[in-house]
Amino acid sequence: MDGWVKLHRSIKDNWVWKDKPFSKGQAWLDILMECNHKPGKVNIGLSVIPVERGQKLWSIKDMADQWGWSRKKVSSFLNVLEMDNMLHQKRTSKYTLLTIVNYDLYQSKDDEEEHQKNITGTSREHHGNTNKNVKNDKNINNKEYQKKYSDGSFEMKCVNYLPSSIKSEMPGAKLPTTDIAIDKWCDYIEKMIRIDKRPEDDIWNTLVFARADHFWKVNIRSTSKFREKYETLYLQMKNKKEPSQQSKVTNKFNQFPQREYSQKQMSEINRKLLNKALGGKL
Repeated sequence: MDGWVKLHRSIKDNWVWKDKPFSKGQAWLDILMECNHKPGKVNIGLSVIPVERGQKLWSIKDMADQWGWSRKKVSSFLNVLEMDNMLHQKRTSKYTLLTIVNYDLYQSKDDEEEHQKNITGTSREHHGNTNKNVKNDKNINNKEYQKKYSDGSFEMKCVNYLPSSIKSEMPGAKLPTTDIAIDKWCDYIEKMIRIDKRPEDDIWNTLVFARADHFWKVNIRSTSKFREKYETLYLQMKNKKEPSQQSKVTNKFNQFPQREYSQKQMSEINRKLLNKALGGKL
């Protein structure tokens, strides 16, 4: 069956796209939607990497996290796509550059240009009603978007605690306020449980420790950073809870109970020792 089916990137925000692990078809569509539709550049360390139309600079780890796969499965999947001439990949120690073969077959330039014209025209037409439209858009988005995590979930417990503790120190801090943004913060906690296999009790205790510690509380200001530094935080928490055990020098001669002597017994011992020293003359 030939023909086009237009697929907007906003589908990635829909609840139907959130179930993990992804299928192979879903992962392939995700690659297509993540690729650049126009040339750009990405800064990595001290280098600026050009990324052309139909390319995506990604990491195996980020793909695994996004799809709910293992890194090994991601690597195998990319190899299969390359063998089938669907994409090319260039791997380095820091990133993987994906290039879609015949990208224009999946994304028409004409459709993109027409879409951009429609956006520009619509923007001009409704310029006088901007405030009203923004309010309406928010209402529509709130109706369409369904929260992934319930208020009583463990993920929400962690996310509610972290922003509230940050806000108590810095009222003007930039924190998640929309349902979508809050869900994204919850996603990192969910991944810690599902992918990293962290127990909930350990996650919670480590999070509380991070926000109470003088050094870490200024560094852990999001769930993504918390997940990244979890192992270091957990070990430091454990070390501070266990009192340091100083090594004790054991003298084998002090392992027995000490005998107590009376004054009379001490005098007799001293007399015998002195007599022995004088050769038995006393």
